[in-house]
Amino acid sequence: ECEVHGRRLTLLERCLEKLPQARRDLLLEAYTPGCTTRAMAQRLGKSEDGLYQLLRRLRVELKLCVELSMAKEGGAA
Repeated sequence: ECEVHGRRLTLLERCLEKLPQARRDLLLEAYTPGCTTRAMAQRLGKSEDGLYQLLRRLRVELKLCVELSMAKEGGAA
């Protein structure tokens, strides 16, 4: 199980690298300690709900990328 977890992390890093820089930065900022979605939304000129939806779509995109990569390698997702 540890091996699968490590593989997923490696694939997640690869999938993050495939995202456009602005989207990658947005996701990384969202997971920065002390960063709030409200502050991010205000800085970007978006509503909080709009930002939540964008972040959700990006997370789904990353999840699919990791799952597809695992499947191509013959590993369990």
